[in-house]
Formats: sequence, structure tokens, C-alpha cells
Amino acid sequence: GEDDAVLVAVDTADRPLGWVHVAMRRLLELEDTAQVTGLVVDEAARSGGIGAALLAAGEAWAHERGCRTMDIASRESRVDAHRFYERHGYTRYKISHRFRKTLADRAE
Repeated sequence: GEDDAVLVAVDTADRPLGWVHVAMRRLLELEDTAQVTGLVVDEAARSGGIGAALLAAGEAWAHERGCRTMDIASRESRVDAHRFYERHGYTRYKISHRFRKTLADRAE
């Protein structure tokens, strides 16, 4: 849709090596921002610049749509991912808890 994009990196044989999903976040209390909801690079292709290229492509997509900031949520245990994001200019600004509730099936 117009509010999100999945960008895919492929090899010369058109096989996927990684992807990034970026979504617009329009919240009343914030200027338009985008969020990386997923960034995955095939384990065999890591450390080759694919993640950085995907992240940059996601940032460009968001910037073209008027976003001034980009957010990324990352589990506390993913220390390597945190270092990757920090190397690419991201700053940890909040530690929070996320809550989930399973909603009952709606009666038709």
C-alpha cells in the first residue's frame, strides 16, 4: 500500500538475500515518522553490506514521503542488531514493554 513498502535485495540469479519492511506511522502526538517493522538478511549473506543497503533504501522511501524520523524496535537480546543500528546513526531513545492480547473470534 501507500503507507508501507517491502524492499527486497536479490542476487544475480534473482534469489532473495534479504528484505526490509517500512511502514508510515501517523500519530497525533508525533510528526510523520516511519518504522522499520522487519529487516532480515540471509545468514550466509550477512556482513556484505546488504542490511545497510536495505536500511538506506527504507530511509529513502520514508524521506520521499515526508518522514523526518525513522524508528526501529529491537529485542533486548539482539545486541548485534543494536550495534548495527547504532553504526548507521540510530540512537536508543526509549526502553519499553510491549503488551499483547489475543482477541476472541467474532461471532458472525
